[in-house]
Amino acid sequence: MSGALSPTLEDLREIPEAAWLWDGDRARIVWANQAGIAYFGGQSLFDLIDRPFDAREPGVEQMAALSRSLRRGEINICLMHFPSSGAPPLTCSCVVHALADGRAGLLVAATRTMAAEAEALQADSAGAFDLLPTPAVLIGKDGAIRHLNGAALLLLGPGQRSLAALLGEDAATSDILARLEQAGTISLVRTITLPIGRRDIRLTARRLASAAESAHALLLLDDITERRALELQLSGAGAMSGQAVQTGAEAFDRLGPVLKQETAAAAKPETMSVSVAQPSRKRIDIPDLVRSHIDRLTEAVLIAKDDRLLYGNPAACKLLGHGTAEDLIDDQLVSGRFATLSQSLPATAIEVSGGGPVMAMAHMSVIPWLNGPARQFVLEPIAAPMAEAVSPLPPPPLRKPEPAIEAAPVKAPLP
Repeated sequence: MSGALSPTLEDLREIPEAAWLWDGDRARIVWANQAGIAYFGGQSLFDLIDRPFDAREPGVEQMAALSRSLRRGEINICLMHFPSSGAPPLTCSCVVHALADGRAGLLVAATRTMAAEAEALQADSAGAFDLLPTPAVLIGKDGAIRHLNGAALLLLGPGQRSLAALLGEDAATSDILARLEQAGTISLVRTITLPIGRRDIRLTARRLASAAESAHALLLLDDITERRALELQLSGAGAMSGQAVQTGAEAFDRLGPVLKQETAAAAKPETMSVSVAQPSRKRIDIPDLVRSHIDRLTEAVLIAKDDRLLYGNPAACKLLGHGTAEDLIDDQLVSGRFATLSQSLPATAIEVSGGGPVMAMAHMSVIPWLNGPARQFVLEPIAAPMAEAVSPLPPPPLRKPEPAIEAAPVKAPLP
């Protein structure tokens, strides 16, 4: 919009940019120049005066808000979008203007023509495309490379001219272009020779909606060489091909279902018989997934739950003098000590059947387990306390004999 800061309608009548005078209270256009009429697809001003607008349309809602908030003489530059027009958004200058009945309206004038706006938008889009951090390439229908952004130039070098030269084979290029034409979007991984060496590249191609011959599709290139090598290393150099590598969190999430599956068929604890001296309850089987994790620990670990000692790893068996976890659980002294224990123990003597006491500290923690938490005890052995050397008491200090006090002679009383 050119001219004075507060232009009249006559100033805007012949300009090539679109201009409208809006009644904000009724959300209606009361005046427009020829470019403004054409913007909404009309041929005369009557086409716009009789046209209703939805108050929720972004441009109408924005216009109504400005008509209430702008002060006279104040100019606001903003981007207005009217989806009902089917035209792109326009950068507009908005100023309060009096209506025929004296009420305040809003005079809206585009700062550029639609063609100039589209050209500026295209330039902005091209600039944004070049600044993308992901390597991106525009290709034609024949597979020729039309444009590379900055990241693609760094990855591919400036000498790339076609998709066939990039992939190194014409058959693969024809296959990709045919699949792209049918599907619209494709993604695949190819090993490509680049200036930095052979790299594993994920190619993602999407056909553009524009019918322009210069650019038929957008091709994104993602270098996944290191990530792929790490996945193969974690999966045992491909030995576990087809199986997803489980993280520690995924394995922990599977812990509950595995425990339920393994213990579903376990028999209920047998009731104690009066005639039996010691209670006999069926030992709960620990799933291999859980057992192997506990057995790999170098610390001595005991697991207890519901007044029962459930398991002891090999380090605990070795520390307490037992060959297997079953022997350790059957040790009434150890089971009786830890089955109901609910706190950590300082340095103490742990009584063991068939051997002397073991000096150790027990660190208790609560861990997730089937049907509720369990108690884990980590035993830390300590050396037997060394007898303190008894040092002889120092001899008492020599004291000089005190001189004897002689009694004064008693004189006989005088007669």
